[in-house]
Amino acid sequence: MKSLLLTGFLLMGVAHTGAFLSLWELPHVEDHITLQDFGRKLNKVTKWDEKKESLRDARAVAREQNYALYKATPGELAKRKAQAKAHRNR
Repeated sequence: MKSLLLTGFLLMGVAHTGAFLSLWELPHVEDHITLQDFGRKLNKVTKWDEKKESLRDARAVAREQNYALYKATPGELAKRKAQAKAHRNR
């Protein structure tokens, strides 16, 4: 009896949903906004392209400065070679 009652409620729900959808028109958008359009409009406000490029340039400059400051001494080079040789012999 429970399954008959549950089936009846489900059928009535489907019937009411169909009637609602036939009476009311669902909204339809002619011109959808695309991801590229959204990114272009967002870029006008945030200017994220410029920030990304400036950050990339700043990192490149900092990397070059750090490498320029670091100069290995002959003792450090010999130590690295010994470590590499020991690592290869394992």
